[in-house]
Amino acid sequence: MYTRLKQAQGKRLILTGNSDVAFGTDGALLESILREKGYDYTVCPLGLYGAVGTSAMLDLAKSELRKGDVVVLVIEPVGSTLTTYFGAEAYWKCSESDGSLVLPLSKERKGALLGSFTSYLQ
Repeated sequence: MYTRLKQAQGKRLILTGNSDVAFGTDGALLESILREKGYDYTVCPLGLYGAVGTSAMLDLAKSELRKGDVVVLVIEPVGSTLTTYFGAEAYWKCSESDGSLVLPLSKERKGALLGSFTSYLQ
């Protein structure tokens, strides 16, 4: 998902949220509907585990923003999505297959990752 966001050309519709965005969004269908209505956007669903928290997902989206992009925050009505909570251990799990997910995070969140590394390894 993050790779698609980084590689997409032109204007992008970035959907940021939990795993419902990752597994419940048909980007091709949404792109088709948008094109029928005269909007030329590449749909980039950017969803991670809800346990990560919204703040990290917004960090990822912010790191790749370009002029003309539209970001939609798709939230589930649960506590962790409506706060600045950051689940560092859960984020380690998300970034296991793509270490580049760590780079765009804020210094504060990188510090939290460092502090949680040993417990993540256990």
